[in-house]
Amino acid sequence: MVDFFSVQLKKSSAKPLYLQLGDILSGFIKDGTLKPHTKLPPIRRMSKLLNVNVVTVVSAYKYLESQTMVYTREGSGTYVSGAVEPWSGGVGFGGGVDMTHSINFAHTSISAELFPCESFKKIFAEVLDRDRGTAFSNRDPLGEASLREGLVRIVANDHITAKVDNLQIIPSVLDGVEMIAALYLSAGDVVFVESPSTLLTTHLFLSRGIKVVEIPLNDNGMDMEVLYAMIKLHKPKLIYASPHHQVPTNCTYSMETKLALLDVAAKEHILIIEEDCLSHLHYGEEDIASLRSLDRQEVVVYIRCFSKFFLPDMNIGFIVYNDALMKKLADRKSKSLPQVDGFIQKGMDLFIRNQYEEHKRRLQAYYGQKYKTVLAYANQYLAAWCAPSAPGGGLAFWFKLFDETIAIDTVCDGLLRQGIILQPSHLFYRNHPAKPHLRVGFSNVTEEEIERGFSKIDYFFRAY
Repeated sequence: MVDFFSVQLKKSSAKPLYLQLGDILSGFIKDGTLKPHTKLPPIRRMSKLLNVNVVTVVSAYKYLESQTMVYTREGSGTYVSGAVEPWSGGVGFGGGVDMTHSINFAHTSISAELFPCESFKKIFAEVLDRDRGTAFSNRDPLGEASLREGLVRIVANDHITAKVDNLQIIPSVLDGVEMIAALYLSAGDVVFVESPSTLLTTHLFLSRGIKVVEIPLNDNGMDMEVLYAMIKLHKPKLIYASPHHQVPTNCTYSMETKLALLDVAAKEHILIIEEDCLSHLHYGEEDIASLRSLDRQEVVVYIRCFSKFFLPDMNIGFIVYNDALMKKLADRKSKSLPQVDGFIQKGMDLFIRNQYEEHKRRLQAYYGQKYKTVLAYANQYLAAWCAPSAPGGGLAFWFKLFDETIAIDTVCDGLLRQGIILQPSHLFYRNHPAKPHLRVGFSNVTEEEIERGFSKIDYFFRAY
């Protein structure tokens, strides 16, 4: 029996957390501590046990699955394989790799250096001075009314009409999706999701006995021809979409695709959940309209989180409901709603009212310059081997390799041994994709590291 509480991950290490967890779990499997067909802890439970993001656990499980060390049963979980050969290498698990001076292109969180620490110190002091003993309380199940008023004004700048009474503060996107699933879906219902994706919401739906159908993405968003055909076959109740700088492809849906998606959802009575965590990191001049801002038939529920605005551990976001789902929420007992600490909400209220736009401009300027740097060095060093997606925003690029026969794990493993950490495309598919891609994040690397890293990648492909 494994005591997962005893598992120690080093957040200060240059080695990504998902690779650390993968090493530990593979060790348990190979030494027999985890027996064949043992069920691993569910993703969300493991993330809470280890105090890490669910992305870390999903990535570790996917790596183990790619090495046939574990297998997945839909709707049930992840299990240790029946027979595991002594492992001879592979992405992320080879021993003896010095990660001290590595260049981490797998990191896609906002740099801690950009967190407005001094501003929040003053804000939280102001909240304590103002509210004293009630600073930590929150009596409204939808969240602090003043914060919701501020968020209504924020989304109005994006042409989204919201009311204080149909906006709810939530800890995270997954908490929001889980609540919507509880309100609107039952076991056996069908949900459409994008492919590729982070797989987090996919696993959430599957864990509730919901059937998941993946719709492939093209340069314009969801492939509408496939979607139309799948609607006839499966009659979905919900579509989950990330129309702006989608993870991992960084794709932004075209206006034609957005309008077509809204049209078919209205005609077929399908609810759309729109996840938007990166539209504030758009570096172009053109306005990018959300599905919610275009929705005239009340088919879209809009979710936004601030993990890509502040820090990944600052767990706060919000949902803008449509009227039908808001009525279902009103019928649900308030004690079951996910809550965000009242002190955090009050601090966020003051920040959003006074400093939101300034911080947004700072992030856009800082990462907009890095975005241009990545494109320039990609053109200089990588143009012969791969091409990046370039939709004008986000914190990562999705590079398509020209040689479709290439073994993407071999590439990532070889580069890892040279101190270059990349995310291979199979992390984002339930099944291994036919065409190899690399996800290259630039949020926490310097311009010098970008050039040096791309130069090493170029040298590796020349020798491959």
